[in-house]
Parts: sequence; structure tokens; C-alpha cells
Amino acid sequence: MAYWLTALSVAGAIALGYGLIMLDGWATVGGLAVAMTGKLWFCDRMVWLYEDMERSGNATLSRKAASGPADTG
Repeated sequence: MAYWLTALSVAGAIALGYGLIMLDGWATVGGLAVAMTGKLWFCDRMVWLYEDMERSGNATLSRKAASGPADTG
């Protein structure tokens, strides 16, 4: 799924670049929307993956460690 979402983002970036070069507002806005949708969806999938791994006990980073360094003093 990660490859498909990256391909979606690349397609949006190409349309965005085309729109910026040709000064085409619809291509610019459409390309931006497609690229951002792909990237946001990818981030959402990574959160799902992390939560599934954390539930199964395979997460390499616990919530305590992710919250920052411990107060030592």
C-alpha cells in the first residue's frame, strides 16, 4: 500500500508542477490536493501500523520513550 500511496503523491506532484509552470490554477490546486491526500493517507497508515505493533508487543518505541527524555533531576 505504501508504494501505491507514494505513486499517488508523485502523480499529484507532477500535476502540481505542471500547474505552476503553465500557470494553470486548476492543475495547481488539483495536483496539490492529490499530493496532500496521498501523503496524509500514508501517515494515517503508518499510525495504524504502529498501533497494531504496539498492541501486539512488537513496537520498538513505547509511548513513555516517545514522550521525551525522563526527568532525571
